[in-house]
Amino acid sequence: MRKMVVRSEKVRAKLRLTRSGGLFIAALLAGGVLGPLAGIAIGAAGTTTTETITLPAGCTTSTKTATAPTTTTATATTTSTTGGTGLGGGGTTTTTYTTTTLTYTTPGTTTTIAPTTTTGTSTVVTGTGTTTTETETVPVTTTTTTPTTTATTTKTTPIVTVPTCTSTTTKKVTVPPYVPPTNTAAAPAVIKAPVNNPLTGHAMWIWLMSATDGGNLTKIITQAKLDGIKTLIIKNGDGRTLWSQFNPTLVKEIHAAGLKVCAWQYIYGNYPLQEAEVGASAKKDGADCLVIDAEVQYQGRYVAAQQYIKDLRARVGAKFSVGLAGLPYVEFHESFPYSIFLGPNGAQFNMPQMYWIDIGTTVPYIYQTTYTENSIYQRPIYPLGQLYGDSSGSPSALSVGQFNTLAKDYKATGISWWDFQSATSGWLWDTKFTAAAPANFVAYTNAVTLVKGNKGDQVIWAQQHLDGAGFRLAVDGVYGPTTVTAVGIFQADHHLAVTGQVNGRTWDLLLRYKPTAVTWKRTSNALYATVASAGKTLRARVSVRR
Repeated sequence: MRKMVVRSEKVRAKLRLTRSGGLFIAALLAGGVLGPLAGIAIGAAGTTTTETITLPAGCTTSTKTATAPTTTTATATTTSTTGGTGLGGGGTTTTTYTTTTLTYTTPGTTTTIAPTTTTGTSTVVTGTGTTTTETETVPVTTTTTTPTTTATTTKTTPIVTVPTCTSTTTKKVTVPPYVPPTNTAAAPAVIKAPVNNPLTGHAMWIWLMSATDGGNLTKIITQAKLDGIKTLIIKNGDGRTLWSQFNPTLVKEIHAAGLKVCAWQYIYGNYPLQEAEVGASAKKDGADCLVIDAEVQYQGRYVAAQQYIKDLRARVGAKFSVGLAGLPYVEFHESFPYSIFLGPNGAQFNMPQMYWIDIGTTVPYIYQTTYTENSIYQRPIYPLGQLYGDSSGSPSALSVGQFNTLAKDYKATGISWWDFQSATSGWLWDTKFTAAAPANFVAYTNAVTLVKGNKGDQVIWAQQHLDGAGFRLAVDGVYGPTTVTAVGIFQADHHLAVTGQVNGRTWDLLLRYKPTAVTWKRTSNALYATVASAGKTLRARVSVRR
C-alpha cells in the first residue's frame, strides 16, 4: 500500500512533476494498484531500511460541517441471472445503482462520516455442476445529521466502489550489496515484439478515470498529446470483477483521437479462470493490448498462473498483445512464476515496475538490476517508471530525465509511467525530458549468474531448458548437484569452460533450446512439477514458498 501524501505548494513548484491541487493518493491497495515490491523498501547496499504503510484517507473517520447539511440514505441492489455467458462460469450482470435522497436542513449541522462494513454472500457458478460461494466485505458510509427537514429530492446514480482498508504495518529488511556481473558475454537474445506493437513510444497508466482530470476524456486526451503520450493503459478489471470504466465507447473515442489504448487488470490467483475471462474482455472491447498486473498474491501459485495464461490465450488467441507488469527484482520474489507469465504462450512484453523511489535506490541501479535479472526470459523490456511521490520522497526532474535516457541506453523501444492521476492538471511534468546518466555509467546487459545452492524461478527456467536440450532432469527449482552436473556436460558439449554455473555464453546457448513443458499441480502441502524428459516422465516436489 502506498502512502497518502500532502504536498506543499513549495515542494510542488520545485519538483514540477505533479499537477495536483491538494491531497492525492498514489497508493497500492489490495484492489489492484501497481504496488511497491511486496511492501519491501530496499535501501542502500548492506543497509536496513524501514517502511511504514499507512491507511488511505478513505479509511479514516472524519467530521465535516455542511452549510447545507444533507442526509444520505444509500440502498444498493445487485441482480444477476445464471445460464448466460457472463462472469463466474455463466450468467449476466445487471448494473448496480444507489438511490440518494437529499434532505435539506438548517445550516450549520455537523455530519459525521465513519466507515463501517457489511458482509454479503454471493453465489458464483464456476463450471458445470460446481457452485462456489464467496463472502466479500464491502465498505459503506453511514451518515448522521439533524432530523429537521424542509425539502426532499431523490436521484439515482451508479455506486462507486471503495477499496477495502487494511491495517498499518511496518517491515524491516536488510538488503545485501549489489554486485554487478563480472562476465562480459552478451545477454540472451530477445524474442521480437509483435508487429504494430501498441507499447512503442511513451504510454501513461490510468487507475481511476474519475480521479484523472475529473474523468473528462477530452482533457485526458489533450494532455496526453501535449506530453507525447502515444498509448493510454486504463484499468478494466480487478481479479474476477469487470470495471465499467473500460468499455467499447471509451476505446472508440481514444482511437478516434489518434491514440492507442490498452487495458490492464490486477489479478490475485484465487479464481484464475474467471480472471482470464475478465482479461479477455479487453479484446472484445477493442483494446490494442492487455497488461497483466500480477504481484505478490501470485507468489508460489504456479498452478493458477498456468490456468490463467492457458485460458486467456484460448480466449484472445496467440497473437493478441499481452504484457506483464510484474515485480522487477526476481531475486527478491523467487517463487513468483515469471517462467509462466513470460514463458511460451505467455506475455510478449515485460513491463517491470521500476519504481526507484519506492524501492529506495537510484535510476541507474534499478536499470542494472532489472535488466540483469529479467533478460533470461527473453521478452523485450518496456520500463515502467514512477511519477508519484510518497513518504520516501518524490521523483525529481533529474531522475525522470535519467529514466528516459537510460531507457535508450538499454535499447528499450517503449516506456510507460505510473500514473496519470498522480500527475494531474495544474503542474508541469514532461516525460519527454532527458538528463545525462552518471559519469562512468555502464549499461549492463549481462544475464544473472546461477550457482549451486540457488533456488527459485530462474533455476526452474534453466532446468526447463536443460530438459529441452535433452537432459533427463527433474524440475524442482533447486540448483543442486544434479543440475550442476547437467550444466557441466552442456558446457563441455558446446565447447565452453566447464564451471557448472549458468551465466553469459551458457545462458545464450541454453536458451536456444525450447523449454520443456511443465504440468503443475498443488496438493495441500506441496507444489509438484511433472515433465516428459528424454522419453521419461519425471515428477518432483518444487522448492518455492507462497
